[in-house]
Amino acid sequence: EASGTAGKFTLVPIRDAPTPEAGGERRLTGDWRRRQAEADVEFLLYWIPYLDEERTPTGDQTEPWEEGHRRRVGTVRFPRTDPDTEGARLWATLASEIGANPGHWVHDRENSIAEPATAFTAARKIAYGLSQEGRDALPPEECREVFETGEIGPELARELERRRAEKEEAGHVSRAPEG
Repeated sequence: EASGTAGKFTLVPIRDAPTPEAGGERRLTGDWRRRQAEADVEFLLYWIPYLDEERTPTGDQTEPWEEGHRRRVGTVRFPRTDPDTEGARLWATLASEIGANPGHWVHDRENSIAEPATAFTAARKIAYGLSQEGRDALPPEECREVFETGEIGPELARELERRRAEKEEAGHVSRAPEG
């Protein structure tokens, strides 16, 4: 939702990229790591507002939406990075801690929207919240500085390193194995 209007976001690559090599269970992970090591990976971000069940169905999530009314709202850029550096590992750990919980995105400036507009998005919000609670994910207030400064400070870095080590020791997996 955006400002109380149901809809969805879509990402469209800015640059065409070669199709990843066929085969291999980790080919997409390898392809992403290679691309991000070579250059920024960028997408145009579009907002597609809900119109009605015929043109933008919410009941059957496999049905495509009409997109003629989509609006470009931004650019998403994953900066070029060597995925094997400590800095990249800290950012990856932060991403796995805060997760891509769509429940974090459902609000307006007044924070007046209580729940998502569709049963599907409401269920996702609940499921992601329970997942984060069950895996003791980093509370949002502990990483607020990142969104204000764009940097991972020393205190947060220590906490992320502690969490990563604890989860690795417990055998948790947050990304595809290498190789």
